[in-house]
Amino acid sequence: MDLRFTPEEERFRAEARAWLEANRSEHEPPEHDLEARKTFDMAWQRRLFDAGYAGISWPKEFGGRGATLIEQAIFSSEMARADAPASGLRARLRGGLGSASDARIEAQIRLLNDSGRDVPLSELTLRYWYTDETTPSAQVFELGAATDESNDRTIRADRITSSFARVDRPKADRYVEVGFTSRAGKVRAESGVALDFTVRPQGRGRYDESNDYSYRRAPREADWKRVTLYRHGTLVWGTEP
Repeated sequence: MDLRFTPEEERFRAEARAWLEANRSEHEPPEHDLEARKTFDMAWQRRLFDAGYAGISWPKEFGGRGATLIEQAIFSSEMARADAPASGLRARLRGGLGSASDARIEAQIRLLNDSGRDVPLSELTLRYWYTDETTPSAQVFELGAATDESNDRTIRADRITSSFARVDRPKADRYVEVGFTSRAGKVRAESGVALDFTVRPQGRGRYDESNDYSYRRAPREADWKRVTLYRHGTLVWGTEP
């Protein structure tokens, strides 16, 4: 078995390394300066997007590079080598929880950090998109558990935030947005944070999850781009409805 990189893969590595050396800023603001971090990170994400690296595995017609799994791994290693700002963030969803037609929406989501650098959780938010058949009832967010997988420690409930918003999108007229306070810590490099939460109506009513944008029927965990992830409010994973 030949485990060496192909000439095409080595060319990809050389191209990625040259681009990172040319575009990686040496003047990254400190983590406690949130406004400066936001400006810096948004500009960095813009440069990644313009070069096709923000969604590197996405088809070229959608702004990516159509990268193979090997090329994705090469780019992640080059990002770590260059000590570049994080971009390798993704969400995984476990599907098939409970009934698709009852008075609660159950979600088990893992936020994974493949970037090679720790990322403050306070910079991140995620959205779970759904249709609300319980209107006009107010919505209630209930946290079951939040775990830092790097040390198996619980993240306290008062360090998790939640809010609801109405939208007019295909398969979604609401979303719940989950975020973190500055005391929630970080999602460590090559590790993740696991979230287990429930959405329910304050009053009576039943949801029909079968037509929800973020719902996943298959009873196993998988990368799920219908759960969207944002850094400083900029979309870094997934596709909005």
